[in-house]
Amino acid sequence: MIYSIIEDAVAAIEDAIREHGIEVGGADLGLDPRALHRGHIISDALVVSASADRSLQYYGGFEYVAAEARVTLGRYVIYLRELDERVDGAFECFEGTNTEDDGQPSEHQEWADYDEDC
Repeated sequence: MIYSIIEDAVAAIEDAIREHGIEVGGADLGLDPRALHRGHIISDALVVSASADRSLQYYGGFEYVAAEARVTLGRYVIYLRELDERVDGAFECFEGTNTEDDGQPSEHQEWADYDEDC
């Protein structure tokens, strides 16, 4: 019973990634590029594969993220923006470096420049 609930939740995460996810890497979040090869921003959550989480913690400093802001579900680790300043800072960097001239989010889904100021 619990396994099927977890599998349903994982399927819902995968649907959200397909429908609403913006693919990001470490540099997009103002982190060391080695921190994350591929993750997804969905609303105010960063979703990474469980296998990518170790480098995000080591190179990106996410080992210091508050326990309540980090949720592991199946093969995904989800970082919640509103519960941790470090996660929020990564979102702020992403939003600040990925806007059009009018201040609105860009339609692009790939950003290759590493912003060391973020």
